[in-house]
Amino acid sequence: MLKTIAVASIAGMLSSSNGQIIENVSRIHKNEVSYIDKYNDEEIVSLDNEGKFDYHYSPETGPQIQATFWQWSFGSEGISNNEELLESYSQMLPYANGQRYTPTAYIRSEKWNDSYSLIDPMAFDLSNVKEGRVESIEDFAEKATWFWQAEYKGQYYNQVKWGVSISTYTDDLNRFILQFTTGFDLEIKDDISFDFGGQIAPELKLISAK
Repeated sequence: MLKTIAVASIAGMLSSSNGQIIENVSRIHKNEVSYIDKYNDEEIVSLDNEGKFDYHYSPETGPQIQATFWQWSFGSEGISNNEELLESYSQMLPYANGQRYTPTAYIRSEKWNDSYSLIDPMAFDLSNVKEGRVESIEDFAEKATWFWQAEYKGQYYNQVKWGVSISTYTDDLNRFILQFTTGFDLEIKDDISFDFGGQIAPELKLISAK
């Protein structure tokens, strides 16, 4: 059983009510330890809080938490680059209780309600993996694939995008790291509050390429 540290990021990526960009905030801290279980050349990654990410936005405070990072090391598996990763694994699929799971994202408020289900398995195809560590909202915006966009027209035009990224890097201890990130891009101009978030899955299963 391999240990991996789940990492959460508090970050901002939005517009203020007058349309000016609010200063980005990015702070990374260690979260609870997750585990990787090995079953017949497949890795089962248990995500903290069952892969849920639930946040709140208010015009007074802005977003409270903006992106969630999960990452794990393949150092003891002998994988040190993307080529070796793809030789061993083809996809990283969401699972729950041994069954495929459908990731979801949502917005909930008095006037603005919308949701999305990510059913495309290609979203988790490791051939789409990008090189480079995600440490800030700028890194995430550069590497993310945006799957969902929700809009609300009040006095002004408001928009929320949700996406994920799969990236790899080598850390200071020369360990090969696979990092999964999910987050939102907000452009909010109306004076509204809302809850937003979703769930990736309780587990991510790395599917063998063989």
